[in-house]
Amino acid sequence: MDLPLDPEVALPSLPFGTNRHEVRRFFAGEPRTFRRTQADRESDYWAELGVFAYYDNADRLEAIELASPARPVISGETLTCLTLQKAKQLLKRLDDNMKDEGGAATSKALGIAIWTGAGEHGMVNAVLRFAPGYFE
Repeated sequence: MDLPLDPEVALPSLPFGTNRHEVRRFFAGEPRTFRRTQADRESDYWAELGVFAYYDNADRLEAIELASPARPVISGETLTCLTLQKAKQLLKRLDDNMKDEGGAATSKALGIAIWTGAGEHGMVNAVLRFAPGYFE
């Protein structure tokens, strides 16, 4: 499933701030709920889609993580089909202030973070699409 990334919304037809019930309706099917750590809020995961949804204290969408088989697309490029090095080059072209973090990169202007566990020449494993202020 191709998912175009737009800096203004989480995904097309799914704005940040959407309540959990509406997010679940958007993706259809019952998600698996989880917490990455004991201190984290409960999140949703649709394994068959490669989609994780993260919510704020008001239970509203604040970030979406996309992994295979999801296909996050920006400027005509599918980020999970690029090596980390190529994906960083693309993000840098779109945001001069992109932060290179070795095995990851973050663009606050685009609201996108990418990472891999396989080094610069490994494929991007996941893309985080986040709302303004998420990393503040």
